[in-house]
Amino acid sequence: MYEISVNETPVKIWASAVDPHAWKEIMNLASLPFVFHHLAFMPDLHGGKGMPIGGGNHFIELQRDTDDNLWIMIHSGSRNLGNKVAEYYDRLAAQENARNFSVVGPEFNRAFIYRKTPLFGAYWEEMKYCVDFAFCNRSLMMQRIQEVLADALPGIAFEPMINIAHNYAAIENHFGENVFVHRKGAVRARADEVMANQQDLVRILTELSPVAVIKGV
Repeated sequence: MYEISVNETPVKIWASAVDPHAWKEIMNLASLPFVFHHLAFMPDLHGGKGMPIGGGNHFIELQRDTDDNLWIMIHSGSRNLGNKVAEYYDRLAAQENARNFSVVGPEFNRAFIYRKTPLFGAYWEEMKYCVDFAFCNRSLMMQRIQEVLADALPGIAFEPMINIAHNYAAIENHFGENVFVHRKGAVRARADEVMANQQDLVRILTELSPVAVIKGV
C-alpha cells in the first residue's frame, strides 16, 4: 500500500498498477468537498471487466479448497435494478447541484444529494431495497444450483450461505464520527468478523481491505 495526496485528500492505494480510467476516477472522487479522512482503493482497482453472466463481471464458479470441500461462488447483484435506481437519482442530483451552484462541477460526474432532504430519504430507502433484492437474487440462484448438485451428487450436504455485499453504502462509526461509507467492489473485513472457515482468507482481507468514508452533507 502507498499513500498520495490529491487535492489535499489522502488517497491510500493497494493496487500495484492503476489504469488511466481508474486514475480519472481517483481524481474525480478526491475533488468532492465532503470526503472524510481518506479515500482507499483495493488491489484489483480497474476500469472495467467482462461479463460472463448478467452485467459487470458477474459469474458462477465451483471451487475446491485444500481440504477437498466444494464451494459455490456466486457473484451477482440486483440484475440491473440498482444501476437503474442509481442512474435515476444521479440525474436528479445533477439537477439539484446545478440549481444550487455546487462546487463540484458536472465535468467530474460526481453529483450528490444533500442528506437532510426528502430526495436523499427516497434514494436511501430505494438503495437498501436494491441491496435486499440482490440478496434475494443470490439466494434463489444458490437454491437452484444446490438442486442441480443434489441431483448429480446424492447425499451431498450444504452449509448455510455466506452473503457478502460489496457495492453499497452504510452508516458506520469511523475515526470517532458517524459517517456514510461507500464500498464499491470492496467488503468490510474487521478483525472480529469471520467469513466462512477460510482463516487465511480472513487474515488477508483483514490486512488489505480499506475503509473509504465520506461525511454526510
